[in-house]
Amino acid sequence: MTEKLMHRYYFISSPLHFCVASSIAMQHENDLNIAVFVQGSQTFIKKYGEAAEQSPEIFGKVAYLAARTGKLNISARKAWYKSYEQLFEGQQQLAIYTGNDRRPEFQSAMYWLVTNGKEPDAYYMDEGTVTYIGHKSMRSFQHRYIDPILKKLLYGKLWKNALTTGTSPWIESACVAFPDLVHPRLQEKKLLAIDVSAFTDERFLRMALTIADLDEAQQGILNQVSLVLTLPYEAYFLKQRHRYAELAVQLKSIYSPNQIAVKPHPRISNHHIISETFPGFQVLDSSVGMELLVPLLNSQCAIVGDVSSVLLTAKWLRPNMPIYALAQEGDASSQLAEIYQHLAIPIVAMEDLASSLTHNTNPDISTSHG
Repeated sequence: MTEKLMHRYYFISSPLHFCVASSIAMQHENDLNIAVFVQGSQTFIKKYGEAAEQSPEIFGKVAYLAARTGKLNISARKAWYKSYEQLFEGQQQLAIYTGNDRRPEFQSAMYWLVTNGKEPDAYYMDEGTVTYIGHKSMRSFQHRYIDPILKKLLYGKLWKNALTTGTSPWIESACVAFPDLVHPRLQEKKLLAIDVSAFTDERFLRMALTIADLDEAQQGILNQVSLVLTLPYEAYFLKQRHRYAELAVQLKSIYSPNQIAVKPHPRISNHHIISETFPGFQVLDSSVGMELLVPLLNSQCAIVGDVSSVLLTAKWLRPNMPIYALAQEGDASSQLAEIYQHLAIPIVAMEDLASSLTHNTNPDISTSHG
């Protein structure tokens, strides 16, 4: 008797979910890998959905969940259950992957499967910083006690609470970049390391190029640039603009401006301020996520940015790429400092960055560009 094919469903609602799902799917190329897009940004769904449809060597099938509609999501649940009948019809050997087990789409899918006699394996996919430092509100009374009661009233028996992402009772295993560093709550799950070699696989790179939709000039920047400076969200950047202007002067002492690319935050509204703060620097498309750009960067490039999930993601996408975090005030630095230390990501004061870069052994760095 022929063994039935394992069906693997990846619930995708962000670019990072998409990248992790692609990596896992390529590890299971003999199974049927199905990208399931959870409704959200229509731009995201259109761009990434089309790329998945054009990459049958990674995703054998692509599906789209119905949007949330109706009072208390009752209508949405009915629409989801109807789509689950089609999505999971006749399947017994199946696995569900999610980057956010707190989303009702995932929880309702698990509930539907279990109540219909299925026994799915459920996996959490690395969501970035929250995997390692926990949910930002997990210590609050509201998050720990009030929200779970409200969710139970809203969704009923299907809801199983997760104090931090990836820890709900539905989840059995977690696919993560750095298993030794995950939050203690996640250590209770079976931990599986993500295969980072997938991000240099030609199949993934072709798909990344399709999504990024870069013109020739932008591709040229990625091929030739020596350093990428990722910028924080606009309000923080404006507050610290004078310091970034000083940083630009520092960087020009060791690189020519066309060797440096600035990556604005995706939600930036004032693009003129970038060219004013970094005159002569290359500027990358703000709408393209760093998750897609990092695998496309040349091997000699370094990445600099504030203490955030961007650098954490960059480290596991390209483990050997030089990465520097800029020290900043607030909890983010203290919460992530230990993790960055384990990952050999130095946290340097902005005024000391040029010195740190100069001590890097990169032969393309010269001491002066006049």
